[in-house]
Amino acid sequence: MAGRHFVVFLLVQMTFFCTKAVGQGECDTQGVGPCVFCQEGDLSGYQGSLSCIIEDVVSIPKCLLSGVPSLDILGRQEGQPSEGYPDILPASGLTPPTRRRARIQHILQQDPPDDNCTFFAQFDPDNYTISALVLYLNSSDIADFPQDLLQDLLMLEHLVIEGLQMPTPPPMKGLSSLKTISMTNNGIQTLNLTNVKGLAEVTSIKLTGNDLGKIPFHAFAKSTLVKLEDIMLDSNKISVIQEDAFAGLPSLKVLDLNGNVIQILNKAILHQLEHVVKLNLSNNAIHTLEAETFSEMKDLQVLDLSQNNMTFTAEAPALLFAGPKNLTSLYLAQNLIRGCPEGLGSAVPYLQHLDLQKNNISVFSETFLKGLGSLKEIDLSGNPFSCTCDMEWLFDWFEENSTLAFINWKDYECYYPRHSRGVNFEHFNPEVLKCDHTDHTRLGLSLGISLTLAVLVIVLAAVLYYHCRWRVKYGWFVLCGKKGEQIEQKVEDEYFKYEAFLSYCSNDRWWVIDELIPKVENCPPPTYKMCLDIRDFEDGPKDQNNIIAAMDESRKTMFVISSSFLRSKRCLWELEMSKNKRYGKSKDDLIFVLLEEVPQSKMPKLLQKVMMGRKYLRWPENPRQRDAFWQCLRESFKTNIFKRQGNRMEMQQI
Repeated sequence: MAGRHFVVFLLVQMTFFCTKAVGQGECDTQGVGPCVFCQEGDLSGYQGSLSCIIEDVVSIPKCLLSGVPSLDILGRQEGQPSEGYPDILPASGLTPPTRRRARIQHILQQDPPDDNCTFFAQFDPDNYTISALVLYLNSSDIADFPQDLLQDLLMLEHLVIEGLQMPTPPPMKGLSSLKTISMTNNGIQTLNLTNVKGLAEVTSIKLTGNDLGKIPFHAFAKSTLVKLEDIMLDSNKISVIQEDAFAGLPSLKVLDLNGNVIQILNKAILHQLEHVVKLNLSNNAIHTLEAETFSEMKDLQVLDLSQNNMTFTAEAPALLFAGPKNLTSLYLAQNLIRGCPEGLGSAVPYLQHLDLQKNNISVFSETFLKGLGSLKEIDLSGNPFSCTCDMEWLFDWFEENSTLAFINWKDYECYYPRHSRGVNFEHFNPEVLKCDHTDHTRLGLSLGISLTLAVLVIVLAAVLYYHCRWRVKYGWFVLCGKKGEQIEQKVEDEYFKYEAFLSYCSNDRWWVIDELIPKVENCPPPTYKMCLDIRDFEDGPKDQNNIIAAMDESRKTMFVISSSFLRSKRCLWELEMSKNKRYGKSKDDLIFVLLEEVPQSKMPKLLQKVMMGRKYLRWPENPRQRDAFWQCLRESFKTNIFKRQGNRMEMQQI
């Protein structure tokens, strides 16, 4: 019989009881071997398959597994309903053993023993190897779990404890072959794993249906669960998950937190879960998902957020799902979502299954569906749809698009307007809406673009005009007044109101008023009337129309050159205007007076060009030379008394 596998299933209920203590070899086992009463000590040498269950069990003795170095597969007691049988066998590839292997061979019908040893067992560990232990303690009052019960069981692979009331998971040590742990409905309140060591081969932990209220900081960090792939924490009372609660689980792929009372979720809680493929957060009370909550979950494919209290804005998907680009299934059913998130397609380009049923969605756009290029199934049933022109496109979509499956299509109903309430989409006729098919969006967009361009052109023109207004005005006047090239000639009999138009900078006004005007207009005959803007312009000295008119009414133009003149845009504009007027073609028509020495290198090119070959006078600093200056200036109104010598222009008195 060596090498055979047997099942040991220790079921503690309060239906079977023993009434007599029997020693080794004293029990009638109906030919199946001696009956053994389990006491403190070694079980080796016991044969047969007798089991006995005692009522009023309050503790599990150490003798239960004493001397059993290896455990194999488990069995089920005869008569135990299949729906209550633990589900670890299919997961481990094992098949439930027959009743013959696990049936109770004999139940003693005598008085129970007086001591605390509560189990009968009969098997030969030399003939049977047991690697799965199930303590199915439903409705048990066991209060004392032996601290060393789960130690040094080197061959134990599957452990199931159900129905035992204990505040924390029991100590586990030396279970080097253990792969799966299931501790459901045990009333566990605190996830304290400090006494859990040497579980490097464990791949699955199931803690469903306990009373956990918090997942503390680094809850799994010191448990050496490096191969753990699945954690089932569903149907607890978890409301708080501290930062880095799941740190130290590099192989984790499935995390189930369904059926708790979690309200807030953020990035720090899900830190170091980059390899999780499936995350179940359904049936909680989540109302807040902070931005980038799932940003580190690069491998996430299935996310269940259904049955919560979440609302979404249009920008939410881009922020929430910036990390899990490989997401294929998203469940958002039974939340408070009012509109389909438009940016979902760009955030999760590989999404294939989307569940939005039973939200508050009334209208969604065609852009939303077109953005989900990989989508195969969508469930929008149970929403209060508005059957208006905004949804007319959807009925055409159903007829034209056969690749996208609308799940629960028969549950799509109109909620608005009131006269269509309760009408199924299958029976709704969109023609009754009499919708206007004018593309108002495109029309509005075109108008918006046109108005924007017009405003930009106006603003640009205003800016250019402000910075180039003198050139613009000059060009306008030239365009309106230029008659073509004219030959140089003197019109002796032409009438001019002024002898010369004075162009000067306001900083040099003192010289014009105090020096120039008295010497030219008030001296003994002949006198020459000058056009002085501050005196002769009716609309002010800066009126361009006055300037043009005054130039036309003046025989010559006199420029009072100084450093201030060179910085004045108005003065330079007047210079350019004079150069291009008809009388500017004669070299005698422009007179230049230099109030100060201005290097030729600092003169604008326009001034250099105009002065080249024309007369100019230099205001002398020596008062004794000023009489000669005034005499030359007065003579310049009559004839040309200057000539060019080389590249310099010098005054020469006749």
